[in-house]
Amino acid sequence: MKLKEYNKLPFSVGIEYDGEKWTAWHPELGKGSCYASAKTKIKALKLLEKDRKDFLRLLIQEKIEIPKPTLFNLD
Repeated sequence: MKLKEYNKLPFSVGIEYDGEKWTAWHPELGKGSCYASAKTKIKALKLLEKDRKDFLRLLIQEKIEIPKPTLFNLD
């Protein structure tokens, strides 16, 4: 699968506010691996989109298996 195809997959999003900033992440890709923080929820989600693309690109380059979105894990 190519980067463009991976970016279209519906990865779930976790988001939380700690009183100062919003942090968004994709649980399937690891909260500490693929995340973004910002003062607004919208900005955190936009930054997460960019971070996801960069993170997926790295995983593809390093030939590391990319987890499927939880929507596909129906076992």
